[in-house]
Amino acid sequence: MLRENLTSEDLDVAISETIKIPSFLNVHLSLKFQKSGGFPEASWRSFWFKNEEGKRVDFIVRKFLPLEGQYFLFVCSEPDIRLDKLQVFEAFDKLHKETDDMFDTKVPVIICFSPILELFSEWFQKTFADWYLGYIPCFYYYMTKNQMDHLLEDTKNGIHLPEGYYWDEADPERDIQTIFETWRYSRPADYEIMKAKIRNLPSSMIRVSGTGEPAAFELTDPCGYLNHLFTQPSHRLKGLGTATEKGICVKLIKGGMVPFKVVGTGNTNVVRSTDKNPYWTRWEDSEGKPILVTFIQFKRKG
Repeated sequence: MLRENLTSEDLDVAISETIKIPSFLNVHLSLKFQKSGGFPEASWRSFWFKNEEGKRVDFIVRKFLPLEGQYFLFVCSEPDIRLDKLQVFEAFDKLHKETDDMFDTKVPVIICFSPILELFSEWFQKTFADWYLGYIPCFYYYMTKNQMDHLLEDTKNGIHLPEGYYWDEADPERDIQTIFETWRYSRPADYEIMKAKIRNLPSSMIRVSGTGEPAAFELTDPCGYLNHLFTQPSHRLKGLGTATEKGICVKLIKGGMVPFKVVGTGNTNVVRSTDKNPYWTRWEDSEGKPILVTFIQFKRKG
């Protein structure tokens, strides 16, 4: 039976049972934000059930508070979990009823991985005949304890930048237009959401000496993912992107967070460089096959 975390005690239990890296990283941080109110520009609801072996499946419903803000649904479990299709379908049916307009009018983004992915797709096609699903599969990378320690040791004397650049903090008023315009997925509501990310979460900013204009930057999503690493075209091939990512990861680690990110499977250059990077581990199953985290988008037929 699908249950909702309604009390502080419910959230404490859920937080304590989702300290599993990397399966529940985004759920774990989202639950903390739901309890603390540490990202007030979003509303959070969280649900869960356990299979017959007592293993969790967690659902995080997040909506950014601007009126046109988009819903996100994160669904997480251990990848080797055994699931009963009827139990999963009943959970999605109840979630559909509990969250009112999330599925019907707001066109959410669903983020999940197998085996939930296949079951959600089947449930959706049965429930919403006028829509179909678009899939964006991504490799999932995270840092182990040893990798985090390694990064902190390697950067204890600072992160070197080439001549002509300097480190600074991102400014939600001064930098928002540049950050907003350079994100390929930006929608009008994201303008205020990105400002909120800068205000509430770690970010990384490298500026051009003399002008102070942003040369490279990266944000953190409220579920913990690294978000929108970008280097201005005229400043590329100088190592600024690598430095920017190191900078934000150091902040996350010192803040008690595990750095993690997703990279689209078609983004071959970034996949190749991340696979070679000693600070990142690609999430894989027991046979060494990558576990893909998939972003699912609703699309109307016709």
